[in-house]
Amino acid sequence: MSSDAVVENEWAQRVLGAARIEDGQLTLPDDQLAELGRQIHESPDPSVPAAALVALATRLKEIPGARPVTNQVVALAAIALGDEPLNRVLNIALYGGG
Repeated sequence: MSSDAVVENEWAQRVLGAARIEDGQLTLPDDQLAELGRQIHESPDPSVPAAALVALATRLKEIPGARPVTNQVVALAAIALGDEPLNRVLNIALYGGG
């Protein structure tokens, strides 16, 4: 297994391990979403989780009932890629400020 595949599997396990089914939809609770965002912020190279999260979102979009978690995974990938508005929201959620 390539190192990229290992990283993709690690992030898939993090996301899916934290996901819950609510009203028939797969979703990440807010605290788990923030925790994954924190892990991205602390990553030495955010492009690594970004690539893994894009790959995961691509797979998730084909699963019925996974739209909420797919959207959350895309948002996490955008955070990893430096999206300023999403990073501001994450900073407020994690640290109480921007």
